[in-house]
Amino acid sequence: MKNALQTGVDLKKRGIVIPNCNFRCSFCGQEEETKDHIFFSCIAVYDVWMRCYSWFGIVSVWLESTQQIFCQRVMVSGSALANRIWRILWCSITWVIWNWRNNAVFRGTALNFHKLWHDALFHYWSWLKSYEPNFNYSYVQWETNPGPCIDQ
Repeated sequence: MKNALQTGVDLKKRGIVIPNCNFRCSFCGQEEETKDHIFFSCIAVYDVWMRCYSWFGIVSVWLESTQQIFCQRVMVSGSALANRIWRILWCSITWVIWNWRNNAVFRGTALNFHKLWHDALFHYWSWLKSYEPNFNYSYVQWETNPGPCIDQ
């Protein structure tokens, strides 16, 4: 949110030269690597978010700006608990995406959509377990039917 991540475009703007780097998205290779692209508009990542929204039964207009998406989810939710749960979702999934991006850039790891999806689910569940004292659901309960788990 504070433009602190060093994406390809940010490095290029600063004149930082990286050997064998074309400053393109590590997932799709089609667009320049901006934070909005790698987190939200890249086709591989977009599919993760759409699957997540579908998993929760949410229909929403998809925005491609980090600030717009974060504010949309927080403002749509009503209670303080629901807002915390959505912030945890947003933060945990973007954290997983950033780690997958770093593995692609620094280790040459190819994107595996199913592994990325399961990493996102697991991290979201584990972060909820850590930050919400009344969240007492097993991973199997969570993965099978998240609705009752977050509508506490």
